[in-house]
Amino acid sequence: MNTRGQTPVFYLFMVGVIIFLVTFGLSSSMVTNSSQVYQSMDCDNSSISTTEHITCTTIDLVAPFFLSILTAIGGMILLSKVV
Repeated sequence: MNTRGQTPVFYLFMVGVIIFLVTFGLSSSMVTNSSQVYQSMDCDNSSISTTEHITCTTIDLVAPFFLSILTAIGGMILLSKVV
């Protein structure tokens, strides 16, 4: 007889859904924050230093990378017991 039951399945499903909801909740605030920082650093200016240019590029890349990592983790948790 299976003594584990279905508790781990429901637990992982709930954790996966929570991670998805947190990801989508953070997405708008992260995009807004990165836009504000991008504008305040004057990243559109062509005469900025190399260090500032690297910082502006990093600001552009971090939010989508972080959100895609969170989405992937949520998807892996959801699919770990489904498949």
